[in-house]
Amino acid sequence: MPAEQGTSRSRFTAITPEDLPAVRKFLAAAFESPDDAPFLNEQLFDWKCFEPRPDWPLNRGILLWKGENLLAYATVVPGTWLAASGPVSSVLPIDWAADPSVPGAGTVLHRKMWSLSKVVLHVGGTMQARTLVPHLGLERYADIEWYSRILRPFRQYRMRPHRDYKAPARFARNVWWSLPKLPRAPERWSAERVERFEDAMLPEFAAPVLARFTPPARTAALLDYMLRCPGAQFSGYVVKEAGSIRGFFVLAHLAGQTRIADLEVNSTEAGDWAAAYSLALREAARDPRACEVAAVASTPLGKAALIETGFRQRGYEPVWIGDSENALRDAAPLHISMLEWDGAYLCNPSDPFLT
Repeated sequence: MPAEQGTSRSRFTAITPEDLPAVRKFLAAAFESPDDAPFLNEQLFDWKCFEPRPDWPLNRGILLWKGENLLAYATVVPGTWLAASGPVSSVLPIDWAADPSVPGAGTVLHRKMWSLSKVVLHVGGTMQARTLVPHLGLERYADIEWYSRILRPFRQYRMRPHRDYKAPARFARNVWWSLPKLPRAPERWSAERVERFEDAMLPEFAAPVLARFTPPARTAALLDYMLRCPGAQFSGYVVKEAGSIRGFFVLAHLAGQTRIADLEVNSTEAGDWAAAYSLALREAARDPRACEVAAVASTPLGKAALIETGFRQRGYEPVWIGDSENALRDAAPLHISMLEWDGAYLCNPSDPFLT
């Protein structure tokens, strides 16, 4: 790879435990965050970079150095998409940052990441990243929409770190939004909590389903890896209809919010997805700490199901894709969950709610 301006004689390395202090200090400066910001938690970084993950045997942090100076860093989130034509691998960077005094460092690191997989995805990011990404050869692919459902507005009001002049009006609105009863799934549908997943618990997707959306590949080992994430309190559930497995969901609780971090149903019917979301919502509501429930959707099917379940759209995250070999060009829309990036556990303590 030709070096760009300011990066001559640079080198890449995979992260090691000995690199963690330097990386955390580098990211704190790059994102202008305190050293104790949640995303810099040492246990969380250990899990992101070194915890065994079945779909990526290597350490998952990439560093760009010049001499002893760290120029850029990113954590790799691997993924596999079950396209109708066959599985397609991808990588997605989180914690992506570069030294602003070294032009081109972030670009060089990104090109290195692109060499690791056919497809590169980006979700959200800082304003600086959103400005840079289109110049890296990526195209705007879709928007992931955030949805929320208020459960306990009084507790939410007490938990807010800051209250401005809008707080009383926001509280009154949230009380109003919390009044509708939680929907019930049809009687034949049920959810069963599991401490560990087994591959037999996961749905299989037939061709008609893959023609409507492209799900991410899930295995029991991968979902169990997510359940071990120290960034939030995770729990897993199997979804059944009349005793037969139809799907699963994963909840993540942190800072007064419970997130439907992942949910898949082997169906093309919005009503079936709404039944699964209803089960997830009711399971989330069992936790007395949960003030609101958050979910995301990137497909028309998921968005329709969330609206049917009483969720309100509260924002979006842009998604970019680099797909130089057109591996996903003819695939149905990607069903992107919070597990594809750090959306399941990333938290801003000063603004922890969507509503």
